[in-house]
Amino acid sequence: MPKVLANNLDNRVERMIERARTLFIDIAQTHGLQLEWDNSAPVELAASLPKQPGLDWSLWLNLQNNDEIGVQHDLFYVEWFPADDPVAEAEFLAIVHGLISGDVRLRCRFGRWRRQPYAVDFQREVNGVWRTFYAYGNGFHIGRAASIKILRNGHPDTSG
Repeated sequence: MPKVLANNLDNRVERMIERARTLFIDIAQTHGLQLEWDNSAPVELAASLPKQPGLDWSLWLNLQNNDEIGVQHDLFYVEWFPADDPVAEAEFLAIVHGLISGDVRLRCRFGRWRRQPYAVDFQREVNGVWRTFYAYGNGFHIGRAASIKILRNGHPDTSG
């Protein structure tokens, strides 16, 4: 790769790392949560929001592959590309802030023998009805869900 292109890429990655670092810190501060940096992760930047007062389960925030920003939980992993796209950043922030505030809930569908859900719907309440606005799929499943679990920060888990 020519030196000029390599320098431009390095500068872009550094800008995205600094932007992601700022976003992660702002998320934690907005919700009064403790943020733990994960310097051992094989990604450009990673931090955990561990389970704590105000957060019923941990979330892992990261920037990887030079330009993908993502959030992970035991039940899902979602990412946006490229990380420096304003729409991608806005979607990332909407989901993370919504998960923490409880404005977004997770509708997890499980197969009969699976410990992990094969599908997770990210839902917001609109006019009294929970509507899916983002969906995560993990593998292939035939037939109806054997069980459905609803997770929402600050609320008891329910079946649905």
